[in-house]
Order: sequence, then structure tokens, then C-alpha cells
Amino acid sequence: MGGRKSKSMAFCGVMGALMVTFMLLGDVVPLATFCAPMLAGLLLVPVTAEYGNRMGATLYLAVGVLSLLIASDPEMSFCFVFMAGPY
Repeated sequence: MGGRKSKSMAFCGVMGALMVTFMLLGDVVPLATFCAPMLAGLLLVPVTAEYGNRMGATLYLAVGVLSLLIASDPEMSFCFVFMAGPY
């Protein structure tokens, strides 16, 4: 029983790190302002499919807050928070 929870936390942590990395790469490449949030939103699909809506929503919320705090392009962060993530 304990192995299942640690496996889900590890998987969500890795996917969250990839999502934040995509969001930060959107700052580096100027044309990726709209591509990076969509790619980050796509990484929510396996988490939600494997571990349910609650874990997917938690990961979405965590990455949304981190992208608003860390990323320097607010348009890209708001695109993720209001469009790519919920979709």
C-alpha cells in the first residue's frame, strides 16, 4: 500500500519537473511562448489517466504557481494557467 503512494508521488514529481522545464524553455525560445504551455499541459494527461483527477489537479496547481513565480514571460504563464492546463 505504501509503495503505491510513493510511486505516484515520484511520477508526479518527475512530470512536474518536466512541465516546469518546458515552461522555462519557453522563456529561452521566443517562438515557444504558446508552444511551451501546450507541451506542459500535455504532460498532465498521463498523470490524470494513471492516478486520477485529484492528483492531476494538484500537479496543475503546483506547476501553475511555479510558472507564475519563476517564468519571466507572464503571457506564457497565464496561457498555461487559463488555457492549456484546464483543457
